[in-house]
Amino acid sequence: MEILKDYILGDTIARYLQPGPGEPVGLTLFPAAMAGQIAEKSSALDSLVQIKTVGDTYPGGSAGRSLRNGGTVATLTLESQREDRTDAGVTVVTLLRTHQGCLVEHHLRWQSGAAGIGAHADRESLN
Repeated sequence: MEILKDYILGDTIARYLQPGPGEPVGLTLFPAAMAGQIAEKSSALDSLVQIKTVGDTYPGGSAGRSLRNGGTVATLTLESQREDRTDAGVTVVTLLRTHQGCLVEHHLRWQSGAAGIGAHADRESLN
């Protein structure tokens, strides 16, 4: 498991991980005070975003009860990542692209003084 980058968000560390080249990016959050105590994840890494495209295959046989981990998720590739830091807080923006050309922008936001961290994703179809 490759650590792509750690970002400090107040008293929390956001660690972006990738199991291997070309595989989906994942995220884990943990208290900064425990940075030296975090063991490597032994289970499968969950993708940073879930996206469903018409015609997706579903490994694991969910029988249509779940849209998780469809075929498009397996094709997500990391395009770029940036950190926007201001006096008010930090936003980490991760750009992912599907094999169909769809761009997904994931935002992880911490605001100074806030009790939590927020996240959202935006999708832009380019074809």
